[in-house]
Amino acid sequence: MRTLIDKYSQHVYHVAYSVLRNDQEAQDAAQEAFIQMYKSLPDYRSEGFKTWLTRIAFHKAIDAKRKLGRRTAEDLGGEEKIINIPGRDEDVLTRLVREERQDKLRERINQLPAQHRDIITAYYLSEKIMSRLPVMHRWL
Repeated sequence: MRTLIDKYSQHVYHVAYSVLRNDQEAQDAAQEAFIQMYKSLPDYRSEGFKTWLTRIAFHKAIDAKRKLGRRTAEDLGGEEKIINIPGRDEDVLTRLVREERQDKLRERINQLPAQHRDIITAYYLSEKIMSRLPVMHRWL
């Protein structure tokens, strides 16, 4: 557990801070994320640990943001609840998921035979399939 905290603490804090924009609240949310991670480890399905942990941290930060909003509304004496979840913060999670998928795809492509790897890479990644394929002869 300590190794995981050492390895991911900065990342989890940054995710929480990107939502909360407050050092103390981000530290608290990060701590809650690690507690939740520990409780949820038996349910982890080996589908990208960093993304899974990021999702936990992101949701803990959103929960903290909601609590802050409710406290602010209560402090103001208003009956309206202030809930502000910035949309751009979701981009952090989306970007991490996309990057992790790209890494997995690259790993799988690298496991292909060289000939297939070149074709896949050219077509999907470089979009140069026509310039890299040899001239095909027709069999009559």
